[in-house]
Amino acid sequence: MDNRQSKRDLYFCAALSDEELQRALNKTISLNARLAVIFTEGGEVTVSLNGGSYNVTETHFFIVPPSSPIRLLSSSPGVSVYIIGFLPALQDVVSKQFSLSFFYYVHQHPLWQLTPRSRRALLSFYDVYDYTCNEQPGQFSTEIANSMFCIFMQMCYQSQQARVELANLSDTSMTSRSLGTRFFKLVHENYKSRHNVSFYADLLCVSSKYLAQVVRSFSGRTPKDIIDRRLAVEALFLLTKTEKNIQEISNELGFPDQSYFGRFFKRVFGLSPLNYRMNPDFSLIERLADNMVVPEEGQ
Repeated sequence: MDNRQSKRDLYFCAALSDEELQRALNKTISLNARLAVIFTEGGEVTVSLNGGSYNVTETHFFIVPPSSPIRLLSSSPGVSVYIIGFLPALQDVVSKQFSLSFFYYVHQHPLWQLTPRSRRALLSFYDVYDYTCNEQPGQFSTEIANSMFCIFMQMCYQSQQARVELANLSDTSMTSRSLGTRFFKLVHENYKSRHNVSFYADLLCVSSKYLAQVVRSFSGRTPKDIIDRRLAVEALFLLTKTEKNIQEISNELGFPDQSYFGRFFKRVFGLSPLNYRMNPDFSLIERLADNMVVPEEGQ
């Protein structure tokens, strides 16, 4: 699949033939940092993910969390597999629209049922996504891909909303995954004013080092990386969609001063907030995949 990987990591899609699947049999497959959606036509495949085995038929689609390698165990003759990849930073863009338990639910339930109607919708989605990103890429491809991802997640949420609400985690569980989920919830509530991992570790009554271990196993990222990504996405939104000046944005995001905010923004995106505002380009969110500085655990 690597030879089909778009250099523009924001979007990626491919249709794998039966012959290609046979070559990938019993091999570990990874889409690096992308969140991937897999569905089939003309047959089925069996894959393993995080110790579990899943049979993906024409009545399913399968969600692979970012940085989660999967192994193809078997495939039926004549099957075609479709893969759509999304940059995980886009999850941060749409996260404000859903309860955090939804993303936990996605990680815990990778195999989703398709009705005949939703299957037709998914095939149409793939065709439009492929055409926009590969056949006719242009000036607005990034914005279209971002919008399509939002629509896809909204459709998923709408189809599973009742189950998601039932699966919502209570604070009585002290499992590592519930700890990770509570961390995400606290970041969502406090990221503008609290940038230090120690603040969240103290609220969760664990050490910063242990929190880093749990969050990394849950998401593939460090707590500091998650906080910084959330700040970076909000900074892009405020610079693009509001008329607030740089100082006001710096204050809203809890930075000590404007210059500190400027250094943070330049570290993430490679240019100053003012330069970005003069020439806005939302595709800069692509850089969140590779260019974020991963701090030492506990910072």
